[in-house]
Amino acid sequence: SDNIKWTAALGKGVYGTPVVAGGRVYVGTNNEQPRDPKFKGDAGVLMCFRESDGQFLWQLVTPKCKHQNKYNGDDAKLGIMSAPVVDGDRVYVVTNRCAVVCLDAAGMANGNDGLTDEGQLLARPSVEKIWEDPNKGMMIERQPGTPFVPGPTDADVIWRYDMMVDLPVWVQDGSNCNILMIGDYLYVNPSNGVDRTHKHLPTPNAPSLIVLDKHT
Repeated sequence: SDNIKWTAALGKGVYGTPVVAGGRVYVGTNNEQPRDPKFKGDAGVLMCFRESDGQFLWQLVTPKCKHQNKYNGDDAKLGIMSAPVVDGDRVYVVTNRCAVVCLDAAGMANGNDGLTDEGQLLARPSVEKIWEDPNKGMMIERQPGTPFVPGPTDADVIWRYDMMVDLPVWVQDGSNCNILMIGDYLYVNPSNGVDRTHKHLPTPNAPSLIVLDKHT
């Protein structure tokens, strides 16, 4: 224990790289050791701690995508694998659900500054089906689940871009891109891949690189 200033419990699996910025430490993990009883079951988690003493400040919790048929993205217990990019009071990260999110670095502790429907947006869907249609390509059907009431230790989402829906892309195993920020632009690899056979590419025309405006 020599030279260890503090420790903090994460989930039981960590694939993301910790990032230290603005007096806070951010790290992606899974939900095998839940910090909040309202988030149960497997999920991707981005935790934020105070750099000086390791106090837990807030977390982003995103439920796992369901596996069905040949869809094999968002494998069990992988958690959030992307290392966040921090720019002042904004945090950018790719979630386990293949979405780019912009977060308030202070979380909900300073109020809800962005989207006002986090409780619905981040809720576990009541229905989620992902499949490949021979004529239409990748298809997704989602129905909202029961929303939760965000608290002071929850993430404050400023904006969200769903790459599975808006591009679309078929994720293989996990979304694991680290974002590159240059000026006002975010450069992101959407993690497009093969299906469960590991041979067939359902979305061959999906982009390998996209650029997003960091403000919107």
